Amino acid sequence: GETDMMNIAVHPDYRRQGIANQLILTLIQLLTEHGSHCLMLEVRVSNEPAISVYQNLGFAEVGIRKNYYRNPREDALILRKEWSL
Repeated sequence: GETDMMNIAVHPDYRRQGIANQLILTLIQLLTEHGSHCLMLEVRVSNEPAISVYQNLGFAEVGIRKNYYRNPREDALILRKEWSL
């Protein structure tokens, strides 16, 4: 019932147009149809635009993974969104 989202990307020429929001909302809809009730992900602590998108979609911070990323080394925020089936 829980799902991890590994990667999502929008080409720089198409950012700030709501594409990431729509991709995530569509993913949540498909996950719900397949019985999932939770989506988790990691995001670089410095990636403020992405964090803002996730928070606006109702994701909550549930932890930090120290030194999760390399090149450059950086912590990751662990975010989680739950919904009813």
